Amino acid sequence: MSALTTMNKKYIYSTLKSASGSVNVIAVVKCCKKPKRTKGSGFSVFVSITDPSLEGGKLPCIFFNDSMEHLPPIQEPGDVIVMHRLVIREFRDQVQGCGFASTGFAATVFSGRVEDPLTPRPCAVKCSFYEAELARVKELRDWYNSPACPVEREPCSLSNPPNPTVAPSDASNMLDVNCSWGPVGTRCTPIQRLWSARATKFISIQGQVVSIYRQTTESDRVILYLWDGPPPENSCISDPAGVLPTHSCTRFYGVPPEHLAYIDATSSHHPELVAITAHGFDETDASNRNCGVWSVPVVVYDEHVTSSTMTSLQPGDLVQINNIHVLICHQPDCPIPGCLRLIVHGGGYQFARGIHRLGPAYFLDEFSQYVELGQTLPDHLQSANEFGLLSNLREGLLRRPPALKIPGSPTVPLTMNTTLAPAP
Repeated sequence: MSALTTMNKKYIYSTLKSASGSVNVIAVVKCCKKPKRTKGSGFSVFVSITDPSLEGGKLPCIFFNDSMEHLPPIQEPGDVIVMHRLVIREFRDQVQGCGFASTGFAATVFSGRVEDPLTPRPCAVKCSFYEAELARVKELRDWYNSPACPVEREPCSLSNPPNPTVAPSDASNMLDVNCSWGPVGTRCTPIQRLWSARATKFISIQGQVVSIYRQTTESDRVILYLWDGPPPENSCISDPAGVLPTHSCTRFYGVPPEHLAYIDATSSHHPELVAITAHGFDETDASNRNCGVWSVPVVVYDEHVTSSTMTSLQPGDLVQINNIHVLICHQPDCPIPGCLRLIVHGGGYQFARGIHRLGPAYFLDEFSQYVELGQTLPDHLQSANEFGLLSNLREGLLRRPPALKIPGSPTVPLTMNTTLAPAP
């Protein structure tokens, strides 16, 4: 389906990727919440929608109406919704769709179950549709239910979701780390090296925090920079999906540099790790793995931003992040074609998605001492190194020039505020 497709003489529809301004779209509901009363006398409902143009991504939307019966009758993820006059705008640095009754927003909702008839759900306010729209609804329904669909299935938030982050210390019913943290029965994703990430996959990773760019009033996301040791030799391979150039080295992109500038005041960094990983250097100058950038950005959204683990996280901490979505970067200002983005979406409770602290920075120093002395590792270091994280980090420390280590490094991680503060 092209960016703009005429389905009949009356309506022109946009794909979600190309949508801007006031548009007509047909999309699949990825996640939905209960309608709730606004601060005034009306009602609103929050959903996220997707279509093939977003390649597994989502567009958050919010619909408003004075009557709850006039809101789109969405029942579950997978429902297909035809919308007229959806307004696309930016809110807190994030694009979202808004449906206002005052601007003529109208929607018709169809069941996403392939066995159900193509009959719209009853609603007091509906938009017109014809055979072409019905054909597109069926096409999207089949796509969403096909094995090749990259969209992650999330439980509909029509009831309160479980706590997304559970600390290991209170986890009598936890799985072992081979299946990530999470309640028994949780489906999980395998732990991989950062540099083995491949597009359209969900993976779990372990790493050490280099820098944290925290949430502000201008931003509802957190950007973590992690490293898990030097990139392995096989990080330059052919991409079987054919998306990346042949024998392309894995590269990552987080957010535009100007966005990082917005949140510099709330950022914190581990000085030694910044030097060792070359965090902040231009990725395009990284001509080889041994002299290039070793820190990788992970963008965290929604309730994971305010989890207890995230709010207490410090540069230098060892972490495990479950169920990260690996996407091909489509940012217009991305400096390297075909690079990857690592995203921690909201939700994902059935996959134990979340950020979990494996230990403080001094675990790595302890590990190095035990290895150099040839002594048996204590339990807490064996657990942290179960997938080779501490071994890989130690290899990175040994490979980079020792001069990069800063004598007398501060015991408290630096922030931009303390760095720029005038001398006493």
